[in-house]
Amino acid sequence: MSDVSAWRRLLVAAVVCAAAACGTTGPPPTPTPNGIQSETGAKILQAATVAIKGFTSVHMKGLVTTKASATSPAASIELDLEIVPPHKLLGTMAVAGSGSVQIITVDGSTVAMTGDNAFWTTFGSAKAAALLGGRCVLVGPSVPGVGEISSSVAHDADLSALLALAGAAPTVGTLSTVDGQDVIGLIGLGAEIDIATHGPAYLVRVKPGAGTDHLDFDRWNAFTAIGMPAGCQDISQFH
Repeated sequence: MSDVSAWRRLLVAAVVCAAAACGTTGPPPTPTPNGIQSETGAKILQAATVAIKGFTSVHMKGLVTTKASATSPAASIELDLEIVPPHKLLGTMAVAGSGSVQIITVDGSTVAMTGDNAFWTTFGSAKAAALLGGRCVLVGPSVPGVGEISSSVAHDADLSALLALAGAAPTVGTLSTVDGQDVIGLIGLGAEIDIATHGPAYLVRVKPGAGTDHLDFDRWNAFTAIGMPAGCQDISQFH
């Protein structure tokens, strides 16, 4: 899988967490060192693959730059996403210069979208913005362009595609921190990947090439309840 296809799959599912914070009221326990920094790149990658297998939820945020396609212009997107496998996603994506949209799905088929006027003007038309701006609409995979979101949602919980960007035998990089979390870097042909050196060997950051694009991951396996909002209308009702 190319880095472009992996990023685009994550782009079409991008969203910001609008639910209440999860977890206990006390401070979290201090994770213990896992020792992976002394292992080979292949063994570190294997440990990360084992750590994320069967995860119940994860928070993902970052910046993704996409190329123009037949249905969408090139865009720089800031995203913040809660993923609850196998199909639940909740949040927003903000497109530089083109507004933002909130997205929720619980089945990977129908997506509740609430985009602002700038979003619908860019990805639809001025008429679409007048009709849909600020409204919650239900969108299915049959809708051209916008329907890409719902048709791709079911695949985005499989984060092994991102780990695969490191290749089979990545080079071990340096120790560093990402948002205060200690990590060891893996340098592969498709991306640089940071893996946690304390607690489970979770995926912490994926960064392709030398640009600013990146995806960060935290709050692994912190239960998140996601439900569809009330009052949404099917997008087919607007003409």
